Amino acid sequence: MPPYFPKPYFPQNLYPSPYIIMDAVSISNTLADRKAGSFYSVTMRRPAKTFKTYTGGVIEKESTMTGILCQYANRAPVKNAVEDGIRPEPELPSHIQNSFKIGNVNFWAGKNGKTYLTLCAVGKPKVQWYLDGEPIKKEDVQAFLLASETSKPIDKEETEEKGQAVFFGIDVENILSVR
Repeated sequence: MPPYFPKPYFPQNLYPSPYIIMDAVSISNTLADRKAGSFYSVTMRRPAKTFKTYTGGVIEKESTMTGILCQYANRAPVKNAVEDGIRPEPELPSHIQNSFKIGNVNFWAGKNGKTYLTLCAVGKPKVQWYLDGEPIKKEDVQAFLLASETSKPIDKEETEEKGQAVFFGIDVENILSVR
């Protein structure tokens, strides 16, 4: 049985302002000297998606993932599938207004006013869960998480067979660091 969860708490002592650590310009500046095809690391932290009935403490998910500085359409599985007529050219997701670049870094402008870093991912993300700012095991809060937080990891081979590549759009307000 999961531990008792105290009243909601926002970890303001962890961040100078709620989650807004980096913006598109600072991310672009950090990666300015990187060439296309270079690897980089992104650490992000966001509130976990919980059931509306959950009234316990603040559950957060912190992920560190590695990406390649490139265009999604240029990833080999995508490019080859388009050239072979297996799939059409990639399109923007329906919630995205447009894509843009700052320096050599690709971003999306969401219809909701948010800016997203586009990340062509490699490898598996390293994940740490938090409850009221304290590290915990996922099992301690799993009963309160939506299915989208507990889904199985993305299978790279299965994704590539479909002419796709592992790819994320990360809200820049949730990014803690880019290296």
